[in-house]
This record gives sequence, structure tokens and C-alpha cells, in this order.
Amino acid sequence: MTSTEKDKTSEQYKNRFFDLSVDLLCVAGFDGYLKQVNKAYVELLGYTEEELLSRPYKDFLHEEDLQKLQKKSLTCTNLKSKKSLECRHICKKGTVKWVSWTVTIDMEENLFYAVGRDVTENKKLVQIKRELNSIVEASTDAIVVADREGYIRSWNGAAEKLFGYSQSEIIGKNIKIFVPEERKEECDDIIEKVLNNGAFEHFETIRLRKNGQRLNVFKIVTPVKDNQGKVIAIIALIRDNTEKKELENEIAHLDRLNVVAQMAAGIGHEIRNPLMTVRGFLQILGRQKSYNEDKEYFRLMIDELDRANTIITEFLAMTKKKPSNPAQGNINQVIEELMPLLQAEAINNNKWIIKKLEATEDLIFDSKEIRQMLYNLVLNGLEAMESGGKLFICTYMEGNDVVLAVRDEGIGISTEILEKLGTPFLTTKEQGTGLGLAMVFRIARQHKARVLVDTGMTGTTIYVKFPTLVSYKEKPSYCAGDLEAL
Repeated sequence: MTSTEKDKTSEQYKNRFFDLSVDLLCVAGFDGYLKQVNKAYVELLGYTEEELLSRPYKDFLHEEDLQKLQKKSLTCTNLKSKKSLECRHICKKGTVKWVSWTVTIDMEENLFYAVGRDVTENKKLVQIKRELNSIVEASTDAIVVADREGYIRSWNGAAEKLFGYSQSEIIGKNIKIFVPEERKEECDDIIEKVLNNGAFEHFETIRLRKNGQRLNVFKIVTPVKDNQGKVIAIIALIRDNTEKKELENEIAHLDRLNVVAQMAAGIGHEIRNPLMTVRGFLQILGRQKSYNEDKEYFRLMIDELDRANTIITEFLAMTKKKPSNPAQGNINQVIEELMPLLQAEAINNNKWIIKKLEATEDLIFDSKEIRQMLYNLVLNGLEAMESGGKLFICTYMEGNDVVLAVRDEGIGISTEILEKLGTPFLTTKEQGTGLGLAMVFRIARQHKARVLVDTGMTGTTIYVKFPTLVSYKEKPSYCAGDLEAL
């Protein structure tokens, strides 16, 4: 084969490679016209080869990208220097295509040699991903992504706000960091179902904030699958259900109190009157000489009648809807006035009361009701502790709220009881009536106050948050907020 034939064959191979390439290939001159284009370039833009070669290539470029291309060209002074850029092309049908180009500039021949690839779909995917990320970040629900082993890979701002951990603190940690001990088995079961069945699960559960606060949440766990349908990750959407749960419990509590009120109004007085009659006759009979040997029995019967009368008194008190005599006052003054009685109760049981009263703003309250509330809280706290235990009574300001906190050193309250706390007749004591805390909740509600409970193995703290004179007329907030350690 002669040298001429070899050159001709080589040229044919080059032309065939030029046309068969799936990448876009073109040669353009410094005069602004295309000199040569391949089939892939023609098919992408939809113009014929003649149309592309007969018009300035700027006619096929987006105006903003043309300026970018010209700027790139002006910066090229080296012989056969290379540049990479992405630009938009206007197709014959009016559609826009993104092309990523690698351009070699030959200053001797005054030509551009360019290899391009259609990246329109990639651009769309990037845009979709950006929009999805924006939606995820804008979501008020916590969104957590974890791998198959349960280790957190990403989460949004709402999750950070809900659980109290920063990104640097939580990425790489196991999702069980949010799970209370008694719910870990439930968590394992849910993850196993999602991984094995590849279907989403939705349920209500309890989760923990960084500070240990328990949250009622509604949770949806859904799998992320690869092209073969294998689950490679899980996404959890978590909605704080605490406020809703508290409102539901509040409504149920009010319903129960309404039943109690109706019963009390209907039969309370009718029961009390005959009991007093029986008590009177027992006292008369007990004084007679013929019953001298039975005086202990008479005393026991009268004590039991008195106890029944006390229960009925508390029972009737549940029907009160408003403070009987609200006036401006300071809660610290009420505590100081009641302290001798409370200290005597504690000393009789070999226990101690420690007070820590900070300056607080005045409130509008019925002092008799607040005394009853404080007495019930202290009595419950003392009864929850062993001999030698200490009970703390604290007051302080929290924003516009005056906070009364009573903390004991008992063994805490079980989850089952905690969820029903304040329910009439709910008690764990042998001689308890179950009306003490119900009274506390009723008095708090009448004073637009909120009752919060923080409990654990080292004791229980009950917070009562009263609105001050500034915020008394405002609608009470139903957000539990953070429980602070005293």
C-alpha cells in the first residue's frame, strides 16, 4: 500500500470514528462558524449539518453561556490549551440541552476542537436533589436517614431542633440513642420488618431528647432501595406528638373529672348526712359505762367514719370550677406561712424539707387553694420517700412564668402511672384516695397553670408553672417545654 493510500485509509478511519462517536464532536473557527460536526451533534440539536455549518454557532447557544464561552476563549493564550465548561444549547424544537465540553484551542490554526456530552438529565437530577433537600430542610417534621445497621447518615434541621443534637454530635451514632430502654425491642422489631419486607411502618412511640426529656412522637419508617430492589437504607419521618397527646390526655382527664363532679353533686351530700348521724350515735353510745370494754372499737369506727367523710369532702371539692376568692399575692408568702405545718409533718416521719425560694413576681390566685395544692404535693413527696429522705420546695422565674417545683428522693413513678397521673382515684398507696394529685391538677387548671412531671430512679420533680400578672390573660401554652434539673 502506497503512502497516499495509507493516508486516505487513515482519513476514512478518522471520519468513521468521528461519525460513530456517541459523544458530541465539532470543530469551530475563530470566525464564529462551525467547520465540522458529527452525527451525535446533529441529532442532539435537531438541525441538519448544512444548517449548523451555515450559521454562526452563537445562534445555537444560550445568551448567558455565550458570554461565558467568549470569556474562556479570551483567556486562552497557550498553544493547544484545554478548557472545560458547561453550556446550554438551543435545539431546533426550542428545547434546551446542557452539554459538558472539553475544548482544545489551536492558536496556530485558529480552531476550537471540542468533545461534548449531553448532561441535561444529570442537571435535572441535581436540580431535583437540590429541591428535595430544600423541602427536607423546610419540613417541620424531623427526617432521619440511617443505614441498614441503624447508624445515622443525615438528618434535617427539624430533627436537630426536636432532639437537641447538632449535626457533628449525631452523624455516625445509632438511632437507638433516641430510644428509651423499654422501647429498644420495639425499635429492633420495626427495623427488621422494614429491612425484610421492604415496606413502610407507621406507629406512635416514645423518644428521648438529648436532655432526657421524653417525647410522644408519630413515626413513619420507610425503606430506600437500590436498582435491584434491595433495601440499602431507611428513612424515618418523626413528628412531635407530645402536644397532641397531652391535649388528648387533658380532654380525657376533663371527661373523668366531669363524671366525678356529676357523681359528687348527686350523691356526696346524701352519703355524708347519714354518716354524720351514725358518728353522733357512736359517740353517745361510746360514753355509756356498759361499753367501757369496747371503747377501742368505738374509736376505730369513728376514725373510719372520719376518713370516709374526708374522702367525701375531697370528692365534693372536685366540683369547684373557679377559685372562690382570687386576689393578688406572692407564692413565696404562701409557702412561708405553710412551712411550720409542713415541717411538722416531715419531722414526724423522720424526713426533711429544704426550701429554696427565689424572688418571684406576684400572681392572681386563691391562697386557700394554693395552700391545698402545696400541701398535697408535699404530702405525696414525703410519702414517696424512705425515712431520712429530703424534699425540696423551690420557686423561681422562667420567662413570664412563676415556677413552683417540689422534688422528692423517692424511686420515681412508673410509666404506666405517669401517663394517667392526675386521674381521680388513681393511687399506689394502700390508704390513698387517689384524689390528692387530681386536686392539684384541678387547682392548676383553674389558675391557668401547667403541671409538668420529671421522674426517674433518683426521685420525682413536679413543676407547676403559673402565668404572671403580665401574661395571666393570655391563652395558656400546651407545650410542655424542657424539664430543668434543680
